[in-house]
This record gives sequence, C-alpha cells and structure tokens, in this order.
Amino acid sequence: HFVGVSAACLGITLVSLSTIVHPATFGLFPSLSSSFSSSEASAADEAARSVYKQMFGIFLCIFAQVFHAAMLVYEEKIMSQYDLPPLKVVGMEGLFGISFGLAILLILNGLEVESTPTALYQLRHSTTLLLTAVGAIFSIALFNFAGVTVTKEASATARATIDVARTISVWFVELVCGWNIFNPLQLLGFLVLAAGTLLYNRLIVVQMFEPTEECQALLTSSTKLSASQEEEQGRRQERKAHSTSSAQAEAQAQAKPQLKNKNQDHTNTVMLKKKKQTDYAGDLGLGLAP
Repeated sequence: HFVGVSAACLGITLVSLSTIVHPATFGLFPSLSSSFSSSEASAADEAARSVYKQMFGIFLCIFAQVFHAAMLVYEEKIMSQYDLPPLKVVGMEGLFGISFGLAILLILNGLEVESTPTALYQLRHSTTLLLTAVGAIFSIALFNFAGVTVTKEASATARATIDVARTISVWFVELVCGWNIFNPLQLLGFLVLAAGTLLYNRLIVVQMFEPTEECQALLTSSTKLSASQEEEQGRRQERKAHSTSSAQAEAQAQAKPQLKNKNQDHTNTVMLKKKKQTDYAGDLGLGLAP
C-alpha cells in the first residue's frame, strides 16, 4: 500500500512537471487560435502566464485537493458508522451541493465574475454545448455513485487512487482528438501512476512487497482483536439498552402503586366529604345544626 500510494504520487508529480519541461502553447487549439489575431493571442498568452495568476491557480488547486481528500475521509467515516445506500449519500451530497452552488453563483454574478444569463444563452443557441452539459451531468452522477460505492466497499484511499488514474483516459482522448501534443514525460508519469494504482489495489502482486509470515500473523491477530473489540462493544450496547429498558420498566412498576394510592386517597377524600354533607343534612333535620 505504501509503495502503491508513493508511486501514484510520483506519477502525478511527473505529469505536472511535464507542463514546465514542455509547456503547452496557445496554438495547440487551431479552432480557438484562428479567431484571434496574433497580437490578441500574444496578449492573452502573456496574461495567462502571469506569475501571480499561476501561483494563485496552484494554490486553488492544492486547496481543492485537500478539501476533496477531507471529504473522502469523512465519507468513509460516516459510511463505516451507518448503513447508508451509496445512492442516498450521493443524493444528499447533491442537494447540499446545489444549495451552496446557487449561493456562490449569486455572489459571483453580483461581482460580475460569472454571468448566468450568458451561460443560458449559449446553451439555448448551441446544441453541441447543451448535449455536452447534459452528458456531463449524467457522467458525474454515475462517477460519484461508483466512487461512493468504492469508498463503502473498500476505502477512501482506494477511491482516490482510482480517481487519479482516470486522468490517463482523459490524456488519451486529448491525444486522439488532437487537443494536446505527445510528451514522453507525461507518458512516463502516467505509466508510474497506473502501476501505483494497480499495486495499491493488489491487481499486481509483487512478492518483495508482501508482508512476511511474522507480519502476517500480527496483521491477522490485529484483525481478530478488532473484530473481538467490535463484538464486545456490541454486547455493551445491548447490555446498556437492556438495563435502560429494565430501569424504565421498574420505574413504571413503582409509579403504578403510587398512582393507585393517590387514586385511593382521592376516593377516600370524596367519600369523607359526602359523609360530612350527609351528617350535616341530618343535623339540620333534627334542629341541632346552627
């Protein structure tokens, strides 16, 4: 596992370094560059390569990855405590995501950073863009459902390694469609990334990385100990629930005689009051009462 995660990190680093060793140019997208003049292209390229913008973009990417990693770990924690269907988890995350997204979109529209009317106009007047957006919605829904299922059945780390490996298919599609140029360093990075993913998920077993018999015995005993601790915790919860129900039953049993005595006292009080009224009426009839 350690070697697999380390290899995945090394592969990502090599792919990232390829942008510095052989950075992409604006002319890689002929359909876009043809709509700009050379002066506009150079100005846009110079603005995009501003040092401050690059540093800010890197910071946002790192922050997003840390936030995403925290979300995956929290998902694993929640799904280990509660028996939740993956589709329900995805739906709940989607509802909260829509709420936060709408709030942020309103703020960005107010700051003129985003323009929702412009986006809707583009969707109405471009069938290709509309189909792409709809396809992205269903694709992301299926991807999140599969990811949460992997988290529930395996772990958050396994999901993260598989998630990173999907960039290989994106890179391949870019090369086929001519949206990117071939870079040997990227190929090396993706090979190392794929090897790390396969190694972590034990699709490739390297004997030298396997635990020794002594370590395997320790791992087995640790697993048994964890299972026994879980069973003991379950028994404690059952005993606690039983003691709670017994205490409630005892309290109800003690409350019944008190209620019975209270009702008896009330009955005696009523009967005594009626007797006094009867005696008083008799005294009036004999002329003894004042």
